[in-house]
Amino acid sequence: MANIVIWILVIVIFIIIGYFLGKYIAEQKKWGTKKAELEKEYEIRISNTEKQLIENQKEFEKIKGEFQTSHEKTLKEIQVNHENRIASLESEYKELIKEAMKLSVMRSRSGLMGKLWEQMVPYLPKFLYHPADMRFMGSPIDYIIFDGMNEKNIKKVIFLEIKTGKSGLNPQEKQLKKVIESGKVEWEEFRSDEITSTSKDIKINEDIDKKIEERFNEIKTKAQESSKITNEYTDENNKEATNNEEDKWEDLSDDDIEKYKEKVMFHRDFPKGDVSSNQILRFIKKNFPEICDELDDDGLNIIIEAIEDDIYE
Repeated sequence: MANIVIWILVIVIFIIIGYFLGKYIAEQKKWGTKKAELEKEYEIRISNTEKQLIENQKEFEKIKGEFQTSHEKTLKEIQVNHENRIASLESEYKELIKEAMKLSVMRSRSGLMGKLWEQMVPYLPKFLYHPADMRFMGSPIDYIIFDGMNEKNIKKVIFLEIKTGKSGLNPQEKQLKKVIESGKVEWEEFRSDEITSTSKDIKINEDIDKKIEERFNEIKTKAQESSKITNEYTDENNKEATNNEEDKWEDLSDDDIEKYKEKVMFHRDFPKGDVSSNQILRFIKKNFPEICDELDDDGLNIIIEAIEDDIYE
């Protein structure tokens, strides 16, 4: 009886082991099938992705070629238009030069003819005055006529301005005409012997010149002495300032430079991207006036160089 029970237990155990072994085998088979399906799907997706990449590459090359062709065409059109514009401007410039030269020649001829006409007027048949009574001035009036001087009987004095065509009086000529017509013409006589120095005057002038020269030499000597004292004082001050500056920069350590640099760069308004030395200097002066008070120009330059080194590393 005991043997029968043992065999029954052994059979039950084998049945249970067989059940779980069969289930394991079935699951393995099922997972193998699923794995094969997933691998196949993965390969299909990889293949499709590669095909899509190839198509995108071809499309990109096509678009790139079209863009390059269009760009070259546009660039060529711009170049042709630019050359045409330059040729047009050169042509216009040459025409303007020709026109300006023509106008200049015409004005020059007109001016020469005017000057020639001014010289010829006194000899014209219908001219009212005798040429011997005329004195040419040119500026500000063409002629002054002493009417009757030829006959040693001057009756009047005439200011004569000669014009041709539609030319009119210039402002100075208008002013001169107004003065003459208002009767503001006077006769004055000047005797040169009134300012001729006598020997006494010359002696006085020599004494004055001598005193002036002595006073000048005295002032010059005092100025040289004062300049010498000033230079000595300036040299001492410069030497002291140089020593103070050297002592000051000996106290500016790497830690101080790093402290100033971080203080500036960590500000919320510090400019982004590439910045120039002038931009950094303006930023420091605007936002950190205390740094400008603590450091001179050399110190600020050291801080700016440290900031630039940090930006462009």
